[in-house]
Amino acid sequence: GGLGAHALVFGKTPSETALVTLGVGVTGVLRTPPRGQPLEVTSDGDDLVLTWPSEDGLLYNLRSETDLAAGEPFTWPIYNENQDIEATPPTNTLRFPRSDDAERYFVVERFPAPPVSIYMEDFESGEGEWTVGVDGAVGTAWEFGSPSNVGPSAANSGANCWGTNLSADYAVDADIWLRSSVVDLTTAGAATLNFFHWADIEEGFDRARIAVLNAEDDSELAVIDDTLDGISDGWELYSESVPEEALGHNVRFEIRFTSDDLQSFAGLYVDDINVTVP
Repeated sequence: GGLGAHALVFGKTPSETALVTLGVGVTGVLRTPPRGQPLEVTSDGDDLVLTWPSEDGLLYNLRSETDLAAGEPFTWPIYNENQDIEATPPTNTLRFPRSDDAERYFVVERFPAPPVSIYMEDFESGEGEWTVGVDGAVGTAWEFGSPSNVGPSAANSGANCWGTNLSADYAVDADIWLRSSVVDLTTAGAATLNFFHWADIEEGFDRARIAVLNAEDDSELAVIDDTLDGISDGWELYSESVPEEALGHNVRFEIRFTSDDLQSFAGLYVDDINVTVP
């Protein structure tokens, strides 16, 4: 007779399935995984052993039910705390005692692993190793602390942020830069720059430019955004991929703000910097 165990492998959005035989009398249902490699279920003494194709960047959950009518497989409960299982390419293997149930169905769910933060700064411990400079007319500077008089009513979180004049509008002919401390991207295959910003910048005339610099000599490696301007709806999340040219280096992120010779506005404020890798 069979083992009374059935198996399915699927992504977050299940697709068509097919009935197959998975050896040792175990009948299973599966969605064809990447590269056409099947999910395997075998018996080893009192244990069941599940083996499935494994890919870097994915996590896996084992879900189980005793009744196929219990709902869609992705709603089944996690079985025996087998959740967020890390990938071990080329295959993952999971062993567990066979249950006493007459029938029990298992699914292996795959999903992308969440990004990992490699750099975070909320500025609540001070300026750290962030640096500022002025290349234009006097009257505008990147300032650190709590906003007042103009701009947002408070930092995005906590008390501190950076802003283009914390208590006044920016002036004309500004050219100021704000540079992060060193971020290690030497082993990153991809990365994302995330931060919160509040903006009131004359659209089409004044702007912020976001670039990635080589930490060794401050030479420019890549431009993430050439024109950040306009008016934000309060604090908003900014999230953009770091260009490939900047990967493999120790870098600094630069936010350079420039204005023309006419009108002035409240400016740009930034807070809660977070650099993530897949």
